[in-house]
Amino acid sequence: MKERAAEILYKHKLLILLPVLIILPLSLALALQPRSDRWQAFAVVWVEQPRPLYQDDRLGYTPGPNTAQLLNDLVRTRTFALDVARQTRLAAKMDSPEGEDWAMRRIWRAVRAFPTSNTFVTITVTTDDPDLTYEVAQAVLINFQTQLRARLETQNRLALDYYAGALRQAEQNLTKSRADLAAYLAAHPELTRPGVDPGPFLTARDTTLARLTEQANHDQEIYSSLRRRYEEIQASARAGLEGQQLAFTVVDEPQPPLRPMPRGRLALIKLPAIGLVLASLLSGVIGLVLVLTNRTVLDARDIQRGVGLPVLEEIPELRRRRFPWQRAPRHAVRLRLVAPARPSTA
Repeated sequence: MKERAAEILYKHKLLILLPVLIILPLSLALALQPRSDRWQAFAVVWVEQPRPLYQDDRLGYTPGPNTAQLLNDLVRTRTFALDVARQTRLAAKMDSPEGEDWAMRRIWRAVRAFPTSNTFVTITVTTDDPDLTYEVAQAVLINFQTQLRARLETQNRLALDYYAGALRQAEQNLTKSRADLAAYLAAHPELTRPGVDPGPFLTARDTTLARLTEQANHDQEIYSSLRRRYEEIQASARAGLEGQQLAFTVVDEPQPPLRPMPRGRLALIKLPAIGLVLASLLSGVIGLVLVLTNRTVLDARDIQRGVGLPVLEEIPELRRRRFPWQRAPRHAVRLRLVAPARPSTA
């Protein structure tokens, strides 16, 4: 079986090597093809002040990866990408829907954010224009900070509006319960005359007074709790807006790129290596198919397997194949030997 497979592979060696002869030169040509220069600008952001481990109660809290993922997701939105593009020289080509789509996709391909630690994020911008690279990097930082601040303000406003409404309702309930209690005491002056103990014995004897007093105390507790919560949210909102710059501090501002990105050796050999692996796989598949599907009778064993009859003897083929340019002289010699001798004229 090994001899048969080797003979089949040798017989179709050109067909088997065809993927290597085609794919490998193409991959080399693509790898060596000159490409436009790529320019890159980056910014490093400190997303939160660190805390000692024994003071940090936020188990598993990862501001760096969370912020990087948020920025990557936000950049892939149409609104954010177009806002960034309008602050760059791409705005001149955004006078049509096709131009907006083109600018949006350029921003998508250019901006990347990845965490370098638990609290640091690196933002990279890569384009084919150094000035555009710097403009996009600046616009991304400005718009992202604006989005964070606007979202924080919206959250604080919604929370304040909710607790302000609840506080007004609690104040109205407290005013009503106090008014009901005062009206009941005014209608029963014997409960407030001098010498009457206003303690629990009085409320125990008068169930209406006990109910009104309990309602007033309950409304007072709700009002005090909501008031305290409202003041805490107000203080937190003011502190959050003032501390936003500490939650997103740009450590390294983006700078205009001075030179294009170098092409590494890995980038040069990556495409040829992929082409070589792909061509080798195709050649292997072709060789395997040829071996498994070939039904040509090559020796006595093939006849015995195919027909089931024993082979008595083999006649070897001694003459090897000759190329066309080798057959012509041999044929001329054969004709000269076979031709009859001419009679002598002497």
